Amino acid sequence: MPKNILFYTDTPICGGAERQMTILAKFLDKQKYNLFLACAKAKSVDDLAEKFEKTGSKIFRLNVIHKHDPRHYFQLKKIIRENKIEILHAHVWNPASCRYAYLASKSCKIPLVITEHDPGEISPLKTAFKKWLLKNASKIIAISEENKKLLKALYPHVASKISVVHNGIDIAEFEKKITHAQSNPNQNNPKTILTVAALHPRKGLKYLIEAFSKINDKNLQLQIVGEGPQKQELQELTRKLNLSEQVKFLGWRNDIPELMASANMFVLPSLHEAFGLVLLEAILAKLPIIATNSGGIPEIIENNKNGLLVPPKDAETLANTIKILLENDELNKKFVQAGLEKVYEKFNAETMAKKTEIIYDRALSAN
Repeated sequence: MPKNILFYTDTPICGGAERQMTILAKFLDKQKYNLFLACAKAKSVDDLAEKFEKTGSKIFRLNVIHKHDPRHYFQLKKIIRENKIEILHAHVWNPASCRYAYLASKSCKIPLVITEHDPGEISPLKTAFKKWLLKNASKIIAISEENKKLLKALYPHVASKISVVHNGIDIAEFEKKITHAQSNPNQNNPKTILTVAALHPRKGLKYLIEAFSKINDKNLQLQIVGEGPQKQELQELTRKLNLSEQVKFLGWRNDIPELMASANMFVLPSLHEAFGLVLLEAILAKLPIIATNSGGIPEIIENNKNGLLVPPKDAETLANTIKILLENDELNKKFVQAGLEKVYEKFNAETMAKKTEIIYDRALSAN
């Protein structure tokens, strides 16, 4: 008899964590699990609900205003009881989110599995509250070894509950979307550096723009895909550096595979990155990659093996590293091949799903 699993998020946006939820839902064994999703009724998460529905799961849209709304708790309890939910899987998209999942699972006496998609320090009061809440978690999933270290440092009392399950990518689906002929990507005119990231200071885009200005190549273009609170500041920096003709802000796009397939290089200049799912996509698009040596990134990109790593906030080093890849096709080919081998072996969605199923089984048996 399949076990009933409820995925829950109180997110107001659709980002990397939400994409991982839908990938996991697609690849979990439907013979073993019936999947449900509870998320807010907000238009901003319609995309999550629609994609989740395509996996054959039942969707519950919560009538709530924001993540602090106590109606999350009461509606979650109702869903759990009426649908005989056996595991609540909360996807913690920021360190202080999903608090009502802890309370609802405790009240309904079912195991709680949480995935910490982006852990970090929070205020002392919130930390104390979360320490108390985490006692109710049966299992905690970290999406990288670096995240596991951070979680153990922040919440040592639950260290034994933490396991690493790396994010995975739907390889066949992503490769199917790449329509550009990839055999000769360097024939693009002009050559293109691509980045995909929220326009937020922690993504380090300011340093990428500054690095781009130091390359001083009029035949080179930088495409920035994303939206966020730093957009105006970054556009002003671009104007100040006289790069408006070469640096293109493309906003959020639904054609990421096609953009990657027509680019020549991918750069992720984050100051901190919990994992970096977009790097897996760039690898599958057969792009040479430069990223920062921060967070979970080095678990995907190994310096001089399948890409190049640079320190965060270092525009000079980043510029010089971009020049290296622009001038070295043989090195690019080596990195691309090594990257593909690593993604196929370690970061596929099937592996992510199987490891998550083991955690579900352990949570159920412990209960």
